Amino acid sequence: MSHGRMIQVGTPAEIFHRPATTFVASFIGSTPMNLLPAHATATALHVAGATLPAPTALAAGDGHLTYGVRPEYMDLSATERPDAFPGVISVLENLGTHTLVTLEAPDTLIQLVVPEGDEPPLGTPAWAVPRRALLYRDDDLLTTFP
Repeated sequence: MSHGRMIQVGTPAEIFHRPATTFVASFIGSTPMNLLPAHATATALHVAGATLPAPTALAAGDGHLTYGVRPEYMDLSATERPDAFPGVISVLENLGTHTLVTLEAPDTLIQLVVPEGDEPPLGTPAWAVPRRALLYRDDDLLTTFP
């Protein structure tokens, strides 16, 4: 519900995996979903300093796009990767068996979760590698990928 209006109905798993809007995506989950501005070209998606392959459901200049990725659906790499968000480790939050890592990327912050004991040192360069993401057009779910 948002402003007295029903936004999405479904099982908890359906809503978690395929939130219908950016509002639902930002509301559901124990760590907030990263919602990042994105720009599409004919062959690529430009997001937070990364150039990612464009999903097939996308056309260049397709309106306001938002790239959504849950912290749990990213891996951390200590080596540069073309399919990853570059940044510097700025915050570590202990969650018990996991740590929420904040990566300071170009013009934004990106959060991801790593297992206990795999925390990188603060201030080190790192790359957040998305494994599963969602793409929103004008705040409505367009597609999930890969």
